[in-house]
Amino acid sequence: MNPSTIRRKVAEEIARIPDESIAKLYDLVHSFRLQPPPADNADRIMSLAGSWEDMAEEDYASFLAEVEERKHQAGNGRRLREAGLD
Repeated sequence: MNPSTIRRKVAEEIARIPDESIAKLYDLVHSFRLQPPPADNADRIMSLAGSWEDMAEEDYASFLAEVEERKHQAGNGRRLREAGLD
């Protein structure tokens, strides 16, 4: 869909919003305009470089163990969803 078609459809949907919800919608729409443009992924990733440099060895090991556990849990959840068992 082209941008003008999307704008028209958005305007049509807005016209159907109940009066009691219009203020919340305004806040949401306004927040999109205030957000800075998304950064390049490389910039976001590189902004984390060195974040763990000052971490104690024991804390770093614990952090890595937690990351591995979360990866394992996420993988198990994905396999269950794909198998339809969730």
